[in-house]
Amino acid sequence: MIMTLTAKNNLGFIDNSIDQPRSDDLLYGSWARCNNIVTTRLFLKEIKKFGNLHDRFHESNAPRDYQIKKLLNGLQQGSMDISSYYTKLRVLWDELRDYQPTSVCNCGSMKEWITYQNQECVMHFLIGLNESYAQIRAQVLMMEPLPIIPKVFALVVQEERQRSIHHGVANASVRSRN
Repeated sequence: MIMTLTAKNNLGFIDNSIDQPRSDDLLYGSWARCNNIVTTRLFLKEIKKFGNLHDRFHESNAPRDYQIKKLLNGLQQGSMDISSYYTKLRVLWDELRDYQPTSVCNCGSMKEWITYQNQECVMHFLIGLNESYAQIRAQVLMMEPLPIIPKVFALVVQEERQRSIHHGVANASVRSRN
């Protein structure tokens, strides 16, 4: 190690025979750069002693991937409003996407992959909706092409709002009769 540092005129950074200039000195930037290079080289040599750290410490994502997919497949709207249900789905989709490999492509197949992922999200969303949304679900499934998930969410939220308005009017008329 000493021979390598001496051959590259870097030993002075280790044995402190090269003094660190003051921060306002014109040579400070060059000194800091060289010091960082030497430190990085030493650090990398130490890491190599321990073998490939990725292989040693990398954990499989398969168990978490399984958990997320299981949660997605079992998630139902139940007593949640549409926004809460959608938010839970969105959190799971985002986490699942973090575990998926990313690639850069200029050939056009990336667009197909994104379209497929959107369709999967739309299907998860529609499958978990309460049966009272069967009509809007059928309308969305008849659309060609299938709309993107934010559009589907907006349509279902509109339906939910219409119902709350209609429900509010019905309750007011019942109260006025009494």
